Amino acid sequence: MPDSIIAKLRCRKVTRHDSSPVQEDVELNAVHADSPINKQWATYTPSASLSMSIDNEAAHGLIQPGKDYIITIREAAEGE
Repeated sequence: MPDSIIAKLRCRKVTRHDSSPVQEDVELNAVHADSPINKQWATYTPSASLSMSIDNEAAHGLIQPGKDYIITIREAAEGE
């Protein structure tokens, strides 16, 4: 049995909030079969969505709309 899931997601939207602390909200969805490689990814992860708020300003701008990202999901080890 595999110990992780790997998915390819595309950033749909980034919203910046000039609050204190400054925050970015990002929204990602599974890639679609718009290219041969993405068709393969979409076969195994046809539907996925992820949204998160990022308060770490050093990480702002790392996720950009229209770009694709590989996400690995695994169980956290005790103490992580």
